[in-house]
Amino acid sequence: MFWLARKILIPVAAFAGGMYYQSTLGSDRCAEAGGAQRAGICWTSE
Repeated sequence: MFWLARKILIPVAAFAGGMYYQSTLGSDRCAEAGGAQRAGICWTSE
């Protein structure tokens, strides 16, 4: 049972951590580049 939980929880935690990283640090970088972030995508006017 432990290996099954580990097999499921590690990818879920990694995915959630990646989404959190993108939503926080990604938006900061996007704002510095003069863009606006909508739906998780950085839009810049070039």
